[in-house]
Amino acid sequence: MLGALGLGTAIAFLLNQRIQGRTLFRTILLTPWVLSQTIVALLWKWFLDPYYGPLATVLRHFGLSGIAFLSSPRTALSTLILINVWSTYPQVVVLLLAALQTIPKEVIEASIIDGATRIRRFIHVIFPYLRHQYLVAMLLLGTLYFNMVTLIYVATAGGPARATETVSVLLFKTAFEQWRLSYASAISVLMIVINLLISIVYIKMVRRA
Repeated sequence: MLGALGLGTAIAFLLNQRIQGRTLFRTILLTPWVLSQTIVALLWKWFLDPYYGPLATVLRHFGLSGIAFLSSPRTALSTLILINVWSTYPQVVVLLLAALQTIPKEVIEASIIDGATRIRRFIHVIFPYLRHQYLVAMLLLGTLYFNMVTLIYVATAGGPARATETVSVLLFKTAFEQWRLSYASAISVLMIVINLLISIVYIKMVRRA
């Protein structure tokens, strides 16, 4: 989540600037948002394939062998996290970019005149306008990651050695591979309770805002 928030923040500030080709950059950088989880998983599996993927081709060009990022217990989880960050950061960008465009320019200009550095300007001037969007983004991403099945299952199926098996993937495999429906029902009830708590927090935040 921190990776998606950090990358989304950086890109939102970049796209908020008046740069040439801003519309094209927005289209390219927000592309991951419109791709389904299945397409994202298959795309990255192909890209990271240790034998036929583009990354392996580049490594062989420098005399190195391909790395099984998604097949090794040491690298599978971190690789999957990076794929999730790439897939979900556009949600943060959309939320923050909309909020950035509502900040009065006079406030920013006054902070510059007062000699505030970029860090202090972000903390004391810009962040108060983005605080609600950050909270919403954290709740949305948290819910998405907690309930995610398709991307993880297509990319690694919870392996290798259960290194990437989340609760949602465990529920799916227990119900539809092992057919242990009673155990799967117990897991689903737990997930419903957690999702309900997250929903209550989100509703209270929206009402307070």
